[in-house]
Amino acid sequence: MSTPIAPSRAGWILFTQPRAILAMVSLAHAVNHAYAALLPLVYPIILNEFRLSYTDLGVMVGVANAVSGMLQMSFGYLRRFIERRVMLGGGQMLMALGAAITGIAGNFPVLFASNLLARVGGSPQHPVGSSILSDQFEARRRGFALSAHISGGNIGTVLVPIIGTLIITSFGWRAALFVFAACAFIVGITLVLTMDENRNAPATSTNVSHGSRAEIKQILSNRNIQLLFLISTIAAGGRGLGVVITYVPLYLNNVLKIETGYAGILFTLLLVGSVIGPIIFGKISDTTGRKPILIATYAAATVFTVFFTMLGATDWLLPVTLLLMGIAIYAESPLLQTFLADSTQGLNRDLAFGLYFTAAFGIGSFWASALGWVIDTFGFAMGFYVMAATYVIAGLLVFPTREARPAR
Repeated sequence: MSTPIAPSRAGWILFTQPRAILAMVSLAHAVNHAYAALLPLVYPIILNEFRLSYTDLGVMVGVANAVSGMLQMSFGYLRRFIERRVMLGGGQMLMALGAAITGIAGNFPVLFASNLLARVGGSPQHPVGSSILSDQFEARRRGFALSAHISGGNIGTVLVPIIGTLIITSFGWRAALFVFAACAFIVGITLVLTMDENRNAPATSTNVSHGSRAEIKQILSNRNIQLLFLISTIAAGGRGLGVVITYVPLYLNNVLKIETGYAGILFTLLLVGSVIGPIIFGKISDTTGRKPILIATYAAATVFTVFFTMLGATDWLLPVTLLLMGIAIYAESPLLQTFLADSTQGLNRDLAFGLYFTAAFGIGSFWASALGWVIDTFGFAMGFYVMAATYVIAGLLVFPTREARPAR
């Protein structure tokens, strides 16, 4: 059911068609990912400036991810009071505030709190954005739409190592955070004022309900959804934006001792894979089904992650491996989300996405802290082996799932 546009806002509406909404939601996702990609560039500086250990860093990242993830269950319920565009745009503005405070942080407690605030601001992006796009696109195009959403976010991830490094080397890491904060605020206010995701949503959308206990019970009793929640929680131990993006740059700098410029190129190749992978595999899954492609991506992610640890700084296979690693690792998240959207026929999709991302980013966020401890105790190679093991277990759990082939 469409929501009427307030007369005071009607003149501002620019984005109402599915592809325009996809572009706008993906832009917001790009900003969200840009913050996540900017932080690894400043982590080596922060580690020295604030005299932190890898465990300290893991706890900071893990707690922020946990709180952000746990909040995601609330957005299906909050939709009864707040429009999705407001949750999405307002979150961007809150993330801008957190980034700006991080830029003036003078000690670890302030850094910890401001990073937490920024991650809370970014928390609506996945459940709200995925819910909006699942309404806008029917099943036979949903894999493409949700994968394009992920790839759009990853474009922000790709651009940051280049632009962010230039700003950091020229003006310092604090200036880079101020620039990001300004961009996030502009995108947030634009979303709130100019997008209407309800005008072309299908009348049969299941997202108009409000998250009662009965609805939660119904969602959690669905065997497919149970498996997808479990898979996502386990795979979070090797998820690209959560842990890979945190520990790969540190491994390149601190273990392989690669000079900053070349390390930036290698990291960028990993992130280029994050743009390519979702689009390729999401499009294929619209015709072949989600399940076989998801299994293949987990297998490939396992192989390339283990192989990555065997390469030296000067090995010519290192850049190729990082590119292929990025393609495989970053493809699994949109495939899981599309699988979930396909499985929510007749269910409250807003609530299902909220519960899913709570499991994936809330419970799963503790992986960052756990891997920080593993790396401090056993070294980086063991940390990457643990990541690879999560892909293996997640891939095995895909086999019992059932899916309906998307209609042509």
